[in-house]
Amino acid sequence: MLRLVPELGRRLVLWPLRPDPTGRYQADLTALATLLERERPGLLILNSPHNPTGRVFRPEEHRAIAALIADAPVHVLSDEVFADIVYTEARHVPFAQAVGATVRARTVTVMSAQQDVQRRGSEMRGGDRRIGAARPPAGGRCRRP
Repeated sequence: MLRLVPELGRRLVLWPLRPDPTGRYQADLTALATLLERERPGLLILNSPHNPTGRVFRPEEHRAIAALIADAPVHVLSDEVFADIVYTEARHVPFAQAVGATVRARTVTVMSAQQDVQRRGSEMRGGDRRIGAARPPAGGRCRRP
């Protein structure tokens, strides 16, 4: 997916998760604030549950991210395709459900049944078939920037 960004004429700005001293991956909100100010991205792609770390953002983390982007012209693509595949101690809460109306109106949530339903593409005629959905903001329309 990352290689598609420059192919679409866009600039990729990375905001990686970092392991803390216990090995738990954390979102560095200070780094995000710096990136938002310096790079001025138009789209923030969130991945929770995160692949490959398995990290699930808590609602208060979603709200902290939303607070940073509330006044910025940033849309959110919330990749939640692994929502049903979390460690037992984790609980997935959709980004759009955890944040306020301002950021929710600029959020598209992506989910997929393909990730949590065991189905081999070779068993299906024509090869792999993907099943998924993208939900734009309520009353919103997807349009080219």
